[in-house]
Amino acid sequence: ALSFFIRTLHDNLLTSLPVGIFDKLTQFKSTPYMKSWEGFMPNGGVELSNNALISLPVGVFDKLTQLTTYLSLDNNKLTSLPAGIFDKLTRLKSYVFLRNNKELTSLPGGIFDQLTQLQTDLYLDPSVQCSIPKQNAPVLGCQKIPHFAFGYTRWAKCTIDVSSNTSLALTDLSSAIVEKKRASCPNLPANDTAIRLVDNLLTSLPETLFTNLNLTDLAILDLSGNRLAELPQAVAQLTKLLIL
Repeated sequence: ALSFFIRTLHDNLLTSLPVGIFDKLTQFKSTPYMKSWEGFMPNGGVELSNNALISLPVGVFDKLTQLTTYLSLDNNKLTSLPAGIFDKLTRLKSYVFLRNNKELTSLPGGIFDQLTQLQTDLYLDPSVQCSIPKQNAPVLGCQKIPHFAFGYTRWAKCTIDVSSNTSLALTDLSSAIVEKKRASCPNLPANDTAIRLVDNLLTSLPETLFTNLNLTDLAILDLSGNRLAELPQAVAQLTKLLIL
């Protein structure tokens, strides 16, 4: 069976996809995670992010029945999705990205209902109204949070989430992290921990932030959705990061 990554279509100016474009890829599937590409991404999937897609053809993914991980539609111009667009992807287990499609504010009822194997890594914008299949409810809940970010569980046992606080001052950052750690994983070492500082409009980080908090062995740091013009010096102290 063929195993490959539809990866070279991203970062283009595609506004649409031809009907049946993937219909011959009936043996397409995801393969185990690559160690050579960012250390954690799957070596197989469908990458259509960073285009200008306005809509998708009905049934465009119907023949990709062997796909098990990674479908990205991030950063397009989608205004809607066809009902049943994911219905044939019954083996899909993780990595579904639908972020930053600003006009996509709702999804068809039951759009995820056939994704009965989906366990982690469903990323949506907070404005999107959706429903999640009942069997996945313990893992995937349609909550008002910046992203569905369950993808860290493979590398970290606990996530300290200090996100979506645009009024968070740098002087309050340490205490916010300490408070969240105390509530979420007080006894776990740093190498089992992820920190999300997403969508806080941060322009910098205190240089000694992680050393002062004894978190220099941190496994994962997510700084997406801020206003950082350069990589903070504090990150240089995190010599055991798996994901940044």
